[in-house]
Amino acid sequence: MSYDQRTNNLDALISILENTPNYTPNETEYQIATYKTKKTEMLQKTQAVADAFIPLNSARGERNQIVYDDLDNLVDIANKAKDYIATILNTKSVQYKAIAKIKFKKR
Repeated sequence: MSYDQRTNNLDALISILENTPNYTPNETEYQIATYKTKKTEMLQKTQAVADAFIPLNSARGERNQIVYDDLDNLVDIANKAKDYIATILNTKSVQYKAIAKIKFKKR
């Protein structure tokens, strides 16, 4: 169930309870005002997630552009550096083996 559906269900519950004349619980957690407060909190948090998603998605797109898609992308630079190090170091050396384990792949 999505968060919007949960909020809608809570709204329907509030509506039913408001139209039930005998519903007057003594416990604060079951009172209609508590449910309304909970619904407001849920809506605010859902909106905060929606507001944060657009900048996050944009930042991920920019990151992917730099890491994978640009002409001088990070993956190509790292692989060229590994190739260069392979020509300098002995392939049996500890340093080369440590660097060779690092994998850089395009998506």
